[in-house]
Amino acid sequence: AVYGCLFGIMITVLEMPSVYCCKSGNVSASVRYYCRFLEFTWGRGVFFFFVGSLQATNFNMLDWAVGGYMMFVGVTAIIAGLAAAKNLRLLKFSIKNEEDLKRKWEEADVDGNGSLDVKELTAFVQGAGINMTTNEIASTYMTLDKNFDEKITYEEFYMWWMNHEDGQGGSGISV
Repeated sequence: AVYGCLFGIMITVLEMPSVYCCKSGNVSASVRYYCRFLEFTWGRGVFFFFVGSLQATNFNMLDWAVGGYMMFVGVTAIIAGLAAAKNLRLLKFSIKNEEDLKRKWEEADVDGNGSLDVKELTAFVQGAGINMTTNEIASTYMTLDKNFDEKITYEEFYMWWMNHEDGQGGSGISV
């Protein structure tokens, strides 16, 4: 029961938008720094599945239900993260060079604030000819927003694009 409470608090801090608590961004960034796999949607999915399996080992119906739900959420996050990683590789290869990236960025940034919100990111991805589900867009958004400020700046996107430019973006689980 103690582990369930501690892990539940950890999950809440990880998933809480930083606008609701001024310190949650710092705590979330620290947890993601020390547990790097939690930076990725598939990693959080594995963690959710683990926490759910711990909860499901308790011997009452409520714990089984909560544990089963957490395992379902974990599997869903793993699937969405892996699918988003595949689509992000396609997105990366659809951008030919830095000028092309800048042009597509400026087209998608309709409000001109230098960052993309979820709607603008969706337009950016669709403009590149990549179709993503809502869950894949959410997974992509959480992955690209490195400073957890609820927006993707050009610099964040550019750093992701440059780090994956050689086509060695890992084993396909970079989201």
